[in-house]
Amino acid sequence: MENLNENVTEQQQNGGEQQPGEDAVKTGLYKMLVPLETAREEVVAWLDYKRVKPSVRMNNVRNIMKLVEAVMYSIITIDPDTKVITHKLEFPILNDKGGVFAEKLTYKPRLRMEDLSRAEAAEEGITNGIGAALTGQPAGVIGKLDSEDGAILASVGVFFIL
Repeated sequence: MENLNENVTEQQQNGGEQQPGEDAVKTGLYKMLVPLETAREEVVAWLDYKRVKPSVRMNNVRNIMKLVEAVMYSIITIDPDTKVITHKLEFPILNDKGGVFAEKLTYKPRLRMEDLSRAEAAEEGITNGIGAALTGQPAGVIGKLDSEDGAILASVGVFFIL
């Protein structure tokens, strides 16, 4: 997993300090709260807990980097004991009246085959079905996620269907 560090921007490797010539890569709203190495270790520990094989990791480097970045910016946290992932939504899920329905999701660390069978049968599609199985929320609610939050859900979910 040493190759993961090669995919991180120079700004992230230098503790978030802006380097000369980095005007094209602005972090805007984001402030790195967790150092790269710590975030990488947390994600690798989660993958180890799930017993994700090296070949699967190599085929999913982009998903792993998405998770590392999300940890760095405290968008997700991984409980070190239970391996439950808490996802602070960048765009809260709204109810039909425009009020906030959910500001965060929690992802289970393990799923049973029956959970995946229900996910595959979800009328809202496999991604929403897996999201529902991981979070305990209805697939229709998962379908209301913004694409930015959905990308994080997908980066977690991919390790449950391989």
